[in-house]
Amino acid sequence: MTTATTLICAHRGASAQLPDNSLAAFEAAIAVGADMIEADVRRLADNTLVLSHDPAPAGSTPVRLDDLVHLAAGRIALDLELKEAGYEERVLQAVEPRQPGLILTSFLPAVVARLRELDPAVTTGLVIGPGDHGRDLLGRAAECGAQLLCPHVSLVTDALRSTTSGSAHLVVWTVNEPGVLAEMLRNPAVGCVITDVPGLALAVRADGLSGQSPAGA
Repeated sequence: MTTATTLICAHRGASAQLPDNSLAAFEAAIAVGADMIEADVRRLADNTLVLSHDPAPAGSTPVRLDDLVHLAAGRIALDLELKEAGYEERVLQAVEPRQPGLILTSFLPAVVARLRELDPAVTTGLVIGPGDHGRDLLGRAAECGAQLLCPHVSLVTDALRSTTSGSAHLVVWTVNEPGVLAEMLRNPAVGCVITDVPGLALAVRADGLSGQSPAGA
């Protein structure tokens, strides 16, 4: 991810205003002009791949992964987070034909490693949760073959930003406050910001771009 403009990724769609991981939230994210949609992938007992942050309750009807792939094709990039191991190959099959900008991520290093084993060309990211300050975060991403590090916003320290400055390795989640959005969007280490409020994030990004001095000024 080497874009000069930090990408805006809608967390489970435009989830601040609509049910998360719903087709309505995904459509709203597209309508507002987000660059990407983030969604959570799980597998039901019948082997169907669906979009749900938590295990889907019996009798519920979550959106199928296939429906989001169809909805997004030619319209918006996807960041799909695999919540469990065991269906990596099926996810890779579901996203064919491969659309530009696709990212596959997981909290589970083994899932990231398996995705890379199955398809070395796919862009993968290791997700790191709040409070997980452990050993070198970039090293952990490298160990499982992830090209991208996806830390919670609370983990984005000066040290981490200086380590990745200029390489745009960070996909930061979940950023909703205007001031924090502005800080992340202007940092060269951040390639993508995941947010529940993509409309607000886009406005903050536009304000920042319009306020930049001309080159050489």
